Amino acid sequence: MPKAKCNHCGCTFEFKDLASLKGCPKCLEKDKASKQPQGGKAHFYERASESRGWRVVAGVRKYFINRMEADYFRYLTWLKQQNKIKDFKHQPPEFDFTVVAKVRRGPCSFYKPDFLVEELNGQSYYVETKGYLDRKSQTKLKRMGKYFRNVRVVVVQTRDMAEIETAVGGLIEGWEGQYGK
Repeated sequence: MPKAKCNHCGCTFEFKDLASLKGCPKCLEKDKASKQPQGGKAHFYERASESRGWRVVAGVRKYFINRMEADYFRYLTWLKQQNKIKDFKHQPPEFDFTVVAKVRRGPCSFYKPDFLVEELNGQSYYVETKGYLDRKSQTKLKRMGKYFRNVRVVVVQTRDMAEIETAVGGLIEGWEGQYGK
């Protein structure tokens, strides 16, 4: 049976098919008991998977697109603890290409980097974690270079994560890794 994860209470549960999915059992029980709807069709459910989903990292519950993004968050947290960087932000504000150029609205009209990293010297740069650079991602990164020349974007790929894993992966709590295998 397929599994789903409730974004309201965080539990994972099995269901027969999407048509019969009414809500997670815990939330539906609370609905019946309190007469205050918490679950039901208003909930957003995601299919449970190995990579995408909610994780508790450094005491904070966050949603990550994949394990590479989660591990890079852990790595940046570790760097901050080691006083190698000043600070970082996960999912900083997006760049809108339609504001600075005649770019039509669509899937490549904006860019939202994964991280904003502030170095000790006060300079900052954006980080994009990508296992694979698809066409859409390439277009967005090209537009960043064209329309936001003064903004530095670092693309971290699987080989970079393998190097980080080899160097410090064992020192970072909760590292999911296995990038070099």
